[in-house]
Amino acid sequence: MHAPETSEQCRALRTWAEALPVEYVPTATDSEIIDALITLAVLPKRSSGEDEGRMGTTVYVALLREFSLPALEFMAMEAVRTLKWYPVPAECIALAKSYRVAMSEREIALRQCAGYEAGAFDRWLAAVAVGRSINRGPDQWRRVAVERGILRCLDREAGVFVTRALYHGPVKVWSGE
Repeated sequence: MHAPETSEQCRALRTWAEALPVEYVPTATDSEIIDALITLAVLPKRSSGEDEGRMGTTVYVALLREFSLPALEFMAMEAVRTLKWYPVPAECIALAKSYRVAMSEREIALRQCAGYEAGAFDRWLAAVAVGRSINRGPDQWRRVAVERGILRCLDREAGVFVTRALYHGPVKVWSGE
């Protein structure tokens, strides 16, 4: 997938991306949470009784229900890789929250469109600043250019704008004399 280089390509890419289904990642089941906790069993535990262990598992399951299976798998592998002791619930939650889902094709395409659109505004603004045509920019862009002092509004109701570069002539460097 290539980043769009024209407005038409951007519109086509956005249409394609918006037609894709939004990916839904379900939260993990209790048995999947317990499987992740079993992975953590390779880490030494701080002393606790057998009853505490059963109650502790219930607490871990209740606190980790909001996370997806990939997030819990990441949490378990990171805990084994980085921790010296069996993690407390707060450590498990922090590790699971640090998991980042890979971006879907839909998200990548929509970000590329947003990047193109932001770049298109910057290119238009730079062109207007040196006195080129302002006709291709939407009204919102023109309002921003007026606020930044690049355009001057001669008649807001009629939508008549002129670039300051043309209105006042080319930019002159002040020499201080």
